Amino acid sequence: MDLEDLKAKEKKKMEQQLMQEDIMRINSEVVRAKEKRLEEEKLADMRTMEYLQKKLDREAEYEAVQKQIKKDKELEIAQLRAQQERAKDYKAEQDEIRARRNQEITDRQWRMKQRELAAKKAHEEATLKAARLEQVKIKEHCLSMEANQEKAVLERVLKTQQEALAKEKELKEKQLQKAFHHAETLRQQMKELELSALAKRREKFKEADRLIEEERQRRMRLSEIKEKKLKELKATGISEKYCIEVERKARKTITDFNTVKWVTGGAGAYLQQSTGGRQGPPGQITNPSQGNQR
Repeated sequence: MDLEDLKAKEKKKMEQQLMQEDIMRINSEVVRAKEKRLEEEKLADMRTMEYLQKKLDREAEYEAVQKQIKKDKELEIAQLRAQQERAKDYKAEQDEIRARRNQEITDRQWRMKQRELAAKKAHEEATLKAARLEQVKIKEHCLSMEANQEKAVLERVLKTQQEALAKEKELKEKQLQKAFHHAETLRQQMKELELSALAKRREKFKEADRLIEEERQRRMRLSEIKEKKLKELKATGISEKYCIEVERKARKTITDFNTVKWVTGGAGAYLQQSTGGRQGPPGQITNPSQGNQR
């Protein structure tokens, strides 16, 4: 594993750690938002209970006042009746008139009080309804904010994961390109080595052909010289038997040259005689019969 891979792994590890810290921070924010919403709902419920308790207290106070008014009214009526019973003369009509007037006043006050109480009750009910609507509105707003926060958290987490996957994909592609480039370089080097070896073999074959041609030309010249010498010997008048012996040895030498074959090796190419002679470098041929020829 090279340094670049180690750096890439370390970078990936740091990115994953940062992403985990971001997720923990977002979860903490969501928890705090939920706690805040619960606290606001608790405060709203407390305000509602306090309002209802005050309303119950006011209704109880109103009932007590009504009882007292009724009691006072009954007492007043009893007093008027007592006065009516004590005075059945001239004052009876006046008392009756006064009683009717008082009753009318009392009824009028009672009706006015009832209207005031009805208006007060309607106002309280409207206030309570508005408070409930406001509470519902606040709750819906909190739920909307919570949903938006959770959506934002999920979007950030998804974006972070997508960026991490994109970086990991890019890193893998770079590694694959690097491996492909390395393999291509190796293939090119192998191809160059093969071409170089082929060129060397061709050079060796060319050198061998050149040496073979040189040897063939040398044998041809040697054969021509021997034929010329043999003719010169015959022209001097030497005995036929001696000329035949010389010609036989000359032909044997030429035959030995014709049986020479090429041997190639790592150090170059050289000729080897098939008649059992020793080996030698290119351009040098040795044979025991050459001593006799000389």
